[in-house]
Amino acid sequence: MNLTNIKAIRGLLHLFYPKLCVACEDEVPVEGEVFCLMCQQALYYTDQSSKRNNEFEAHFLGRIPLERGAAMFYYRKDTPIQSIMHALKYAKKADVGSKLGAEFGKRLKREGFMNGITAIVPVPLTWRKQKARGYNQAEILAKAISISTGVPCFGDFFIKTHETESQTSKSRQERVENVAQAFEINESYKLEEDHILLVDDVLTTGAT
Repeated sequence: MNLTNIKAIRGLLHLFYPKLCVACEDEVPVEGEVFCLMCQQALYYTDQSSKRNNEFEAHFLGRIPLERGAAMFYYRKDTPIQSIMHALKYAKKADVGSKLGAEFGKRLKREGFMNGITAIVPVPLTWRKQKARGYNQAEILAKAISISTGVPCFGDFFIKTHETESQTSKSRQERVENVAQAFEINESYKLEEDHILLVDDVLTTGAT
């Protein structure tokens, strides 16, 4: 197949299956990007995956022996990231999580963040919440990171043993108490020597 035919096929595919911005669903003009230029300019990326002792890691000082930590974006109201998280958590758009996870996974691998990590584990939902939503958004992100990095993902490594109230309106201490004893490790896994990357969709106080 010559180059002209390849370009023609790509043109037809773009016509019928245009690549859309994850945030605003306008067409994405740059090859390989998940956001349009306007949304890229309105997003607040962090550089935490390339830095030690960053703000993410500071949430856990004196609380747990965290090796490293990073978020992809800073959350700001009335910016594309608010629309993205709403679509992922409440509008049943799992593909948004897949695209974000794939992009973040590429960045984590490129910056050496994944060095030494042997397993990726998402924070679980209770079966009731997962049934209502249709998926666990943290698992969607984790699986996409796994595909981008080549590190295996174990979606059922942690089990949420009982329902917890929403964390949204709670104080830091109330959040900690709300999720205390809410998770257990699936006994079928024996990862005693493994280095685990734990994935969640949002970090607020770090209680979970």
